[in-house]
Amino acid sequence: MDARLTELLAEVVPAGLTRVEDDDGVRLAGVRGGRAVEIRTDGGAMVTRVEASVPDIQALGNAAGAFVVDLGAPPAGAAVLAALPPVGPVWRDVRIHGGAGGLVAVRRSGAAGYRYDLWLLERLAEACCKMCR
Repeated sequence: MDARLTELLAEVVPAGLTRVEDDDGVRLAGVRGGRAVEIRTDGGAMVTRVEASVPDIQALGNAAGAFVVDLGAPPAGAAVLAALPPVGPVWRDVRIHGGAGGLVAVRRSGAAGYRYDLWLLERLAEACCKMCR
């Protein structure tokens, strides 16, 4: 692979992840910070998943780009979401949910915002897992 192609792939594929092609299509998968990560498309949506057993949390990015967090969310997770500046083009309509099975972000497929989603889920995992210790 030539140097420019390697550089371009590094811009698209976050560190620690590799491109995987199988019968279900193309996805990015790997381990970052000791947690399994997967980024894939599913029925017109981009789905980012980070393995972490966390208390139940659900949130939705509103039109202004601020997250509205469901009642009962863990305080540490709610604080991470509340600390984000509201940026409509980044967080609008992004759904976050988590629990014992991991943290998941879902956004419209056309958006290349999976890097933002991965960044956010890793911060949520760290904050919520600290709370569980």
